[in-house]
Amino acid sequence: MIEFLKSERSIIKELLPLHQIIFAILNYANTIKFENNLFSILKSEEKIMGKNSIFIGLHHGSVIVQELDEALKFYCEIIGLKQNLQRPEMKFSGAWLDVGAQQIHLLKLPETEQSINQPDHAGRDRHLAIHVTQIETIIMNLENEQIPYTMSRSGRQALFCRDPDGNGLEFIKVETQH
Repeated sequence: MIEFLKSERSIIKELLPLHQIIFAILNYANTIKFENNLFSILKSEEKIMGKNSIFIGLHHGSVIVQELDEALKFYCEIIGLKQNLQRPEMKFSGAWLDVGAQQIHLLKLPETEQSINQPDHAGRDRHLAIHVTQIETIIMNLENEQIPYTMSRSGRQALFCRDPDGNGLEFIKVETQH
């Protein structure tokens, strides 16, 4: 089973949410009489995730923008996301951006109250959090464009900034498995 998981890692990542992978390991562990301590730890994870949960992942988060071209420049050229051209025609302008298997939807809509009383540190405001394998390129691009940012105040490897419309973004560095 372990060799199968290693060889099929990319397929499993795309097809199964984390809790389903954990359940598969749990079932396998149960059939081979895995060490009791490990099994009980994994079983407690099953209770936390909810064995029969109907939720399998986050598809997208939406942010309101005033100038779509300026927002696309920020998200695609400065941050480095790719635009997904599968967005159907709608009654308002917008764009879809791919973030791994998830998306950010840019919605060009009339201004909202969102810019009232925004803290300087976007981590203390509504924001989208995105896992990244490194943040150095984002830092360099933000600095080149003189866009302010802050680092996590908790000591984590995370960067906070705002898009041209004041939407808060967090980029969290995660270690990749080799």
